[in-house]
Amino acid sequence: MAREGSAPKKQTRNKSVDQQISSRDRLVNAALEIILAKGIDALRLEDVLEIAGTSKGSLYWHFEDRTDLIREAIAEHLRRMNEETIILLDALLSTEPSRDEYVLQLQPVLADPWDGAEVDKRWQKMELLVAARRDPMLWDLMQDLQRRSLRIYTELVSRARDLDILRRDVDVAAVAISLQAITMGSVLIEVVGDDAPSPEAWFGLMLVLVQSLFPDQITN
Repeated sequence: MAREGSAPKKQTRNKSVDQQISSRDRLVNAALEIILAKGIDALRLEDVLEIAGTSKGSLYWHFEDRTDLIREAIAEHLRRMNEETIILLDALLSTEPSRDEYVLQLQPVLADPWDGAEVDKRWQKMELLVAARRDPMLWDLMQDLQRRSLRIYTELVSRARDLDILRRDVDVAAVAISLQAITMGSVLIEVVGDDAPSPEAWFGLMLVLVQSLFPDQITN
């Protein structure tokens, strides 16, 4: 039994756990900072430790080695990238929107090529995909993460069908992956520059695509 006035052991343990979680996050964020700025090959553990402001012992407490840190950093980055879109779609479907509300709110979620921050995220994902094709370990990781993401998107698309805002003669997984493909491909608008379509033309096309998936667009 603890003496009166002594600090409870549980509080000390929680503080230690909080510190470990914090140091892990700092290491992951430091690794991501280097990877996104200079590429995977440029990541040195010494630089990670300096940016994170933590010790080598802390690094090896959380990660087996440099490869493990890279895997976890990339996984966390992709999770963050997908999370915001998934949350927006989930919130939209949870309101059981009318068709007009659904179309209005879905267009910018799909792909806004003029949102600089979002465009940067798409380029980062594309760069990671290119790097993964040259690295079997990273390729396995990217495949696993993409499959998980696809399952979540597929569940959301299935909910849209249950709400009668998606036709039933299309495969939900095909719809889910096509939405992600449109989002990633929209970075080409930045590449073509002045030859790119206007925002009105782009979002007009997105409207046509979304409306074509409504149940009453089925043709015999």
